[in-house]
Amino acid sequence: MADVHAGRSRQPGRSGDEALVTVLAEDDFAGPRYRLFERSLAQYAFPVMMTLIREGRIFRECADKGRPLPASPELLVHMATSLETAQQLAGTTVAEALPVFRESAMVGSGWQAAGGASLRSYFVGACVLTFPNIYRKWFTAFLEEERQSRYGLVPDDHIVRGAAPDPADVVVASAFIEVPLGLLPPDTAQALRLIAYEGASCREAARAVGLTENALQKRLMRLRESEAWRDLERGNR
Repeated sequence: MADVHAGRSRQPGRSGDEALVTVLAEDDFAGPRYRLFERSLAQYAFPVMMTLIREGRIFRECADKGRPLPASPELLVHMATSLETAQQLAGTTVAEALPVFRESAMVGSGWQAAGGASLRSYFVGACVLTFPNIYRKWFTAFLEEERQSRYGLVPDDHIVRGAAPDPADVVVASAFIEVPLGLLPPDTAQALRLIAYEGASCREAARAVGLTENALQKRLMRLRESEAWRDLERGNR
């Protein structure tokens, strides 16, 4: 992460950061001094995250940390050209990373001067780790908007299965079976939405919701074999 924001601003030395943490600890990482510190972190990290998002480099950063995210050329163009989207994602990420950083890096002593990263660099790393959850929520809403503009409104608590682009990826369903998504785990329900409405493969849907393809296939197989599903197939709705 260090090369992402090197040279953006002059940072205090590690000893200065260590002294700052000592001072902030006197107030239990709360109060006016800590709020000022958080403001400086946010002011530093926000433009860094904007750059990562608009250049598409955030996907590589997340993948390097073991948190790959779904993307496409069209989506990368949207993020590069939509200032509003970049600001929304960067601002929400920084805001949600601050309390996590406080608990893990400050209160929990996760940051150590001997670790080699400055406080600001460490916080940017925390933002990168926070980004996947923010992005997935945004991505879900983005797909929903695309689906609505393409197909019109469909009730959120049901999907109607139609013919899939690749039968190998359709472990669950014959045509036009209504699935009550509220009865399913949220990630499984979202994967079904992606397969049904967006023509996503099982692998793509699994990645989008943070599962492995194998894990999603096993879930869908269990669903297909469940009594509730057989009731639906028999028309007991």
